[in-house]
Amino acid sequence: MSTSATVSSVITTYNRPEGLRRALTSVGVQDVDGHEVVLVNDGGPDVTAIVDEVRQQTSATIRLINLSVNLGLSAARKVGIAATEGQYVAFLDDDDIWLPHHLRTALAGLGDENVDAVYTTCLVAHSLAQPGQVVPSRHRFDHPFNPDLLAVTNLTPVISVVTRRFDPHDAALNPGDVLQEDYALWLGLVFGHDWRMRHLNTPTTVYHRISQAASMTGDAATTIAGSRRFEKGQRLLHERWPVEPASTAGVHRELFYRMYEVLEARLSAGLPTDMYYYERTLRLLRDSINGDLSRKEFEAQLALVADPATGPASTDEEVLW
Repeated sequence: MSTSATVSSVITTYNRPEGLRRALTSVGVQDVDGHEVVLVNDGGPDVTAIVDEVRQQTSATIRLINLSVNLGLSAARKVGIAATEGQYVAFLDDDDIWLPHHLRTALAGLGDENVDAVYTTCLVAHSLAQPGQVVPSRHRFDHPFNPDLLAVTNLTPVISVVTRRFDPHDAALNPGDVLQEDYALWLGLVFGHDWRMRHLNTPTTVYHRISQAASMTGDAATTIAGSRRFEKGQRLLHERWPVEPASTAGVHRELFYRMYEVLEARLSAGLPTDMYYYERTLRLLRDSINGDLSRKEFEAQLALVADPATGPASTDEEVLW
């Protein structure tokens, strides 16, 4: 199919007006035809002025849905998905951005009839990305699709994924009481409905993970309680989608939980922690599953993932917003 196919971009927002303005602007400059934006205001302050401002700068159709109460991210996103009219659905959070070629790149990848969903490479910004400047990033989610790796943990932030339409109320897609709504969705689509995913190795999205900003992921990197909430959610999803313990995925699930042990040991000792411990662990898991890393090498490197002194130096990406 061509990049003129209809696509619906779903954004949920709650009380982050400046982040929303940046996010919505980045959606509005996408160079595709037949583009609608469904913005769900999840019981937060009025954002009509921001929407009207962006409407004047884009050819995309923007529909604003105002919820009277705060439902939470997962429920608000379901409202948005259910309201879409496009053949394909894309996702963005109100504190992240897309680069201008994101939808064009994703839709071209979805032209393969053997693909149900694609995800592009996502840059992880350690400070706010600014228009016309390189993205301040030293980590990226650029992992090729591997069902064994997906069975262990999430491969990508939701902002990089574009899928064909689906029923958001499907039982297999119910995340339950977990923080990992995105991961629950991919597990349900791939293992519950045999969807085929593909990675497109082009950086098109920017995921902000900034140490000064309040977030669930930041809380997990700095508090034992936050880390344990994420571990609990991961275990619940693994119980819902079981694998053979001796399988590649089963073995690496157990290795994955070592990450939480390493993190909690540093937190218990009052040592500084690297908020990018997850990105670092995910790369180790990928290399181990692919056979590029021995068990001994994995163990040695895993022991360091939460130590900020051993993380990679800044390698800002030559990608302009």
